[in-house]
Amino acid sequence: MQLTAQLKAELAGRRKATLALRRAQLSTLLRLGGGIHLIARCILVEAEVESLAVVNYLVAELKDLYGVESQVIRMKALTTQQIDRYVVRVVKSGEKLAKQVGLLDANGLPVSGLASNVVTGGIEETLGTVRGAIMARGTLTASGRGVGLEIACPNQEVALTLTGALKRLVDLPKTRQVRESERVHVKDPEQVKILLDKLGAPESLRQFSEVNSQKKARVQANRMVNCDEANLKRSSHAAVNTAQKVARAFEILGDNVPEPLEQIGRLRLEHRDASLDDLGQLLDPPITKHTVAGRLRRLITMADRRAQVRGVPDTSHPLG
Repeated sequence: MQLTAQLKAELAGRRKATLALRRAQLSTLLRLGGGIHLIARCILVEAEVESLAVVNYLVAELKDLYGVESQVIRMKALTTQQIDRYVVRVVKSGEKLAKQVGLLDANGLPVSGLASNVVTGGIEETLGTVRGAIMARGTLTASGRGVGLEIACPNQEVALTLTGALKRLVDLPKTRQVRESERVHVKDPEQVKILLDKLGAPESLRQFSEVNSQKKARVQANRMVNCDEANLKRSSHAAVNTAQKVARAFEILGDNVPEPLEQIGRLRLEHRDASLDDLGQLLDPPITKHTVAGRLRRLITMADRRAQVRGVPDTSHPLG
């Protein structure tokens, strides 16, 4: 939530831009934020947002670009898990504004997608479209299961148009349906970084990179710990299994065991939890773990062959 709030505030605070970008940004924000409503035969234009920085941006841009005054309504959160939301509403000249920003077509009918100038515009309109969509319904996450940037859209047409805009900026944006809601997302962290840079959000880029790097470090550390635990369990299981075979080998061979093999076999039985390297260090002079493993294999193989000749169970069977 903190990353999302930071990104929206950063985008809202950047006022120096081309007129084409500003208009596309405002149009998309109004479309995804709520759009138009008909009340008592009057057309209202409004946007519901959660960022006070975006509220201030909307009020200022509506006045500066189209000369209209707007009302701000604060909706208090009902629970501690929720946050306050704001509705920026234009009542006077609502119909005129709706046509100017592309929420209504030339015949006065609602536009189901995004404004035509947004769809057919150049790179400035594309940047403004994506920025406005994020300010309205974007979520930026750098850790946990939902890493990436996601934008909730009112319908599939808006989602597809927004996906097309994102494809001009980054690779592999996707749409998906979540609880009957169309969403556009960029999941690859490296592509998110590229997008944040192109949108002009350096502080959000820095914070996202930092949190994502910390997440990767934690995942790597957990993976190493799990790997070490798995290796330890396998080594312990192998040591116990070998000790059982050595005990059976001594039973099969009796006194006919070469001294080096008997020596390492006895050490295996006496130190069942020790690693092969530790067993080798107990000898004088010490030997390598590969030599230890070789001697144990020869002891067990010798016993298995003797068992086959005598017609008795080999070392894979428990002690008799």
